Amino acid sequence: MSNLDDRQKQAFQDRLARISANAGQAAPVSGRDAKRRTRGGRAGPVKARGRIAPGAILGGILGGGVFLASKVIAHGLTLSPPGQGDVFQKTMLAIGPFGMTAAGLFVLMIGLGLRDKPHLLGICVALPVLHFGEPYLAALMPDLWTQLFSPQYVENLLIQAGLMTPPPAL
Repeated sequence: MSNLDDRQKQAFQDRLARISANAGQAAPVSGRDAKRRTRGGRAGPVKARGRIAPGAILGGILGGGVFLASKVIAHGLTLSPPGQGDVFQKTMLAIGPFGMTAAGLFVLMIGLGLRDKPHLLGICVALPVLHFGEPYLAALMPDLWTQLFSPQYVENLLIQAGLMTPPPAL
């Protein structure tokens, strides 16, 4: 035991001597601290800097798909009157398409790990673009929008956007 204690004391004394010798200078670092200092003082893993475009495009496509699906579901639920025990239908109608979009994106972001900057940028750009650009998409693809929604919905959407004149009242 005393031999071990003597070695520990000697190692401690050597360390103190190195610290006092390097008092005005930066102490040499090794191991994990050396890796941290070579990254500019940042903690955390070093990531390869890639382009933002592929992640933003994927995030935009997924965000737009979730938004469009929630609009279709909300429109389909409004066509049929809720029954006595349709708790799901009443809940979905209460939260609306934006609530369904938020819930779907939450599941996608947590479940698929789309929480990084490129994916969030894509989602944050795609949602307002699709929300405000839906009438223009309906004008470009009226057959698809009529199949997804109803002819009356597409007509009202185009009239509200000013892309179509309302029919004359009789």
